[in-house]
Amino acid sequence: MRALSYLDATGGELEALGALRVAVTPAAAPLERSDGRGWPLLVLSHGLGVARAQYSALSADLASHGFVVVALDHPMGGFTETERGEVLRPGVDSLHYESADVMPFVVGDWARDIEFVVRRVIGRADLRPANGVWPQIDTAAIGAFGHSLGGAAALESCRVIRIVRACADMDGDPWGAVETQGVGRPFLVLLSQPDTRSRPPATDSVEIARRANMERIGAARDSMWRAIGALDSVSQHFVVKIVGTGHMSFSDAPFVLPSLVAGVGASRTAADTHRVVSGLLRDFFFAHLIGEAPSALRAGLSELVPP
Repeated sequence: MRALSYLDATGGELEALGALRVAVTPAAAPLERSDGRGWPLLVLSHGLGVARAQYSALSADLASHGFVVVALDHPMGGFTETERGEVLRPGVDSLHYESADVMPFVVGDWARDIEFVVRRVIGRADLRPANGVWPQIDTAAIGAFGHSLGGAAALESCRVIRIVRACADMDGDPWGAVETQGVGRPFLVLLSQPDTRSRPPATDSVEIARRANMERIGAARDSMWRAIGALDSVSQHFVVKIVGTGHMSFSDAPFVLPSLVAGVGASRTAADTHRVVSGLLRDFFFAHLIGEAPSALRAGLSELVPP
């Protein structure tokens, strides 16, 4: 990762990342539910250029609360290592990621990757878990979630894959048909929002103009998500702006690659960011895959401000 300048992280951070140990039990036998039902399934779609392992904290948290979490690698869209030890990256090994014009097609491809993984897991075809035992999946409780471009793919998967019942997008812009046709299923969007409460007043014209432009961008983003939600009057949608976060706050970066969230108004601690994001994801998927009433979600657009 250091040789390939992974996400422009510092050398010290990458060394620490390599030494990280996740609090999970490898090859643990799956539990059986007391009611005889299978477990809900969540497929995780990574951000463009990001390794799927960069979402270990969220994945482990959801798994510890009763979800089967499957994190996929989109070929040449993340940080994919082949069986021969080669690393495939977007914009290097796959040049079609270089233009924004093709992103709707890329998101469609990634949604098909999600569908492929869902059907393979359900069918268990040619899959070899380390312990030889697969958890029973509740095929009526399948969801998708993702970060950045992976979040856009999660929304698209909800729109086009019949068995995906709910989806969550962590700070990803919508691409393609979602913008004009909506999602058609319950969806959650978590948006980064810098904490500007303690910044000094702008005194020069350049900074005044920059802040005004950021406010316009933020207002346009809010309007866009309101419009997408309004396209579907039946399915519930939730859009939450989490003040004190940056784009990479929705990964393991606050814990292990803090330089990726420095200088962007991400005032929340790593622990608090994880608590808020994982809690909202759990609330949403418990409500829309299992049927429990959400405790912390408000329909429509809302904002969470740190204390």
